[in-house]
This record gives sequence, C-alpha cells and structure tokens, in this order.
Amino acid sequence: MIKNIFNLRNDLPIIYYSLKNKKLPIKSKLIIAIAIIYLISPIDLLPDNFIGMGLIDDLLVVPGLLSFSKTFIPSTVLNESKEEVEKGKSKIKKDLILSIVLFATIIIISIISKIL
Repeated sequence: MIKNIFNLRNDLPIIYYSLKNKKLPIKSKLIIAIAIIYLISPIDLLPDNFIGMGLIDDLLVVPGLLSFSKTFIPSTVLNESKEEVEKGKSKIKKDLILSIVLFATIIIISIISKIL
C-alpha cells in the first residue's frame, strides 16, 4: 500500500491521459470517479476531528483506488497514455503543480473550517 502512494506520482499523469481516452472501460472510469469523490467528500473512514488523522485515510484509500483502477485499463490504453505523458511532460508538470496547489488549498480550507 505504501508503494502505491509513492507510485502515484508517476501514475497520475498516466491515469489522467487514460481518462481522456475513449477506449477506457466504464469500470475504470467509475473507480477513478469514486477516488476523486472520496477525496473531496466530507465523509471519511477516519473523522477529520483529529487534525492530521483524518488525512491518513485519504492517503491510503485514494492511491489504493487509483492503483486498483489501473488494473482495469487495457494495455493499449496504458501504452497510448504513457506515450502522451512522454510527449507532454512540460504541460503535465504545470497541470500537476496546479493540481497540487488546488488539493493543498482544499485541505487547508477543510482544516480551517473544522477549527472555526
């Protein structure tokens, strides 16, 4: 599971391009959607009342779901996505930085709203 968290950095761009591919199975799309909804949802396995503890489930569940979704992505789609990643590495870096900033902002707002 810990390995999944560290691999997520490499897998996110591949999953992103896979989502854009029309050949991606519905099952994979649903699992990825569930991971994203779980990430932004106020409902968690561990409550966010304990600052920091509520983020642990996000760090385990979301990478687990995303790794699980990769098992349903056909190899042709994965290969096409990897090629797209190689072509657009500079654009991905910008998109990834924007995503991280957005994610951090959501977490900070969530923590502040719990405190107030």
